[in-house]
Amino acid sequence: MNKKEDKCQINQLTDLYVKWGEKNNIKDPTSADEVILREELSDTQREWLEEFIKSWDMAMDVDRYIYDQNKKRKEKRDVCR
Repeated sequence: MNKKEDKCQINQLTDLYVKWGEKNNIKDPTSADEVILREELSDTQREWLEEFIKSWDMAMDVDRYIYDQNKKRKEKRDVCR
C-alpha cells in the first residue's frame, strides 16, 4: 500500500482543498465554511465549496463512527479482563 492509499479521508480532503485553493488563487485559505462567505468567489467556486463541505462532513461522520466503535471495543476488552 502506498502512502496515498493509507491516508484517512480527512487528510485526502485537506490535500484536495489546498490544491483547489492554489489553483483558484484563494488568498489565505481558512476553513471552507469561512472561505465560502467571501464575496469575490465565482458561482462555480461557491458550488465546489458547497460540495466539498458536504464531503468533509460525511468524512467526519465516518471518522467519528470508527472512533466510537474502536472505543467501545476497547472498553469491552478492558471489562472482560
